[in-house]
Amino acid sequence: MDIPELSERQKKILQLTVQEFVKTGEPVSSSSIAGIGSMICSSATIRHEMAKLEEMGFLRQLHSASGRIPLDTAYRVFVNEIIKNRIEPPPKETAEAIQREYNSVKAKTELLLEKTAEMLSRITSYTSMALGPQIRKHLIKYLKLIPLSESAILLFLASDTGEIINKIIELSEPPDPVKLDKLTDSLNKRLLGKPIEDLGPVLENAAGLKENKKLIESISKESDKLLSAPSREIIVSGKNKVFDFSEESDLKSVKIMMELLEEETIIAEILSKTIENGDINIMIGSENPVSEMKNCTIITVTYKIKSSPAGTIGLLGPKRMPYRQILSIINYTAENIGDKLSSIDSAMELE
Repeated sequence: MDIPELSERQKKILQLTVQEFVKTGEPVSSSSIAGIGSMICSSATIRHEMAKLEEMGFLRQLHSASGRIPLDTAYRVFVNEIIKNRIEPPPKETAEAIQREYNSVKAKTELLLEKTAEMLSRITSYTSMALGPQIRKHLIKYLKLIPLSESAILLFLASDTGEIINKIIELSEPPDPVKLDKLTDSLNKRLLGKPIEDLGPVLENAAGLKENKKLIESISKESDKLLSAPSREIIVSGKNKVFDFSEESDLKSVKIMMELLEEETIIAEILSKTIENGDINIMIGSENPVSEMKNCTIITVTYKIKSSPAGTIGLLGPKRMPYRQILSIINYTAENIGDKLSSIDSAMELE
């Protein structure tokens, strides 16, 4: 979205207009802005500036006697200023509540994502989303081949995010425990600390070992299935919250939004863009990729595992939201889930 150049006074007027509209839901007048106390110009000057801001496409006047409401561009200027001037941490009470939530959950990525989505929706009263780390990008911490029966073995794999992956592999001949142990040692030497997606190439290079050829072919086949499966956990919490912040006249769009929230590919696409574009992505109204969400804002934040981008958490809410407060909550939450996953990684390194 191209934003026209604004004076510092115009930015200040827009900031106060957005804040007042978020607080009251009513059109904002020049006298309301003048009465806030942080402006050093007259109501007439503010009224003149607001008229110019309307001409520039930042504000809209419902009728000649009313105040003005902010448009998408006004919200964009507002949030850009928040991000530019640093997102503050949430109040101590909220921060401690978030930390308690993470201290109470077991060390497993899926549980952390579920807890995060549920907590964000509850604290903000908006719909929340979470995208897990890519399975193929998880680092291998431990691998074991375990005989199960005369025709099957178990591929046991532990990742750096605390995930445990078990795959039963059917064999054409009984497994030899001695060969399994040797192959396990060989694979661990080559794969520890490497991403799971390296499992296939390593097995291909090992396929020349005649004594393990059929066994390696069977494991390679199952590893291909593992990597071709849906690679990320996607969680949506508080879908019904869209009814709380949507306009009654827009129920058709609400119904479509509810259906879209069931589409994992759409949610994954929205959340994945944050990893591509940077730490924080805010899509306001018409900036959203889905037209039915034109009256909403989507805020997404990347969480990191040991400084590396891993996944995304997000909120879907109204354009008229307390941006400063919501940004502080979701940004702090992203830091906490990243710290928790990083601590799981470090704990596994010590084992």
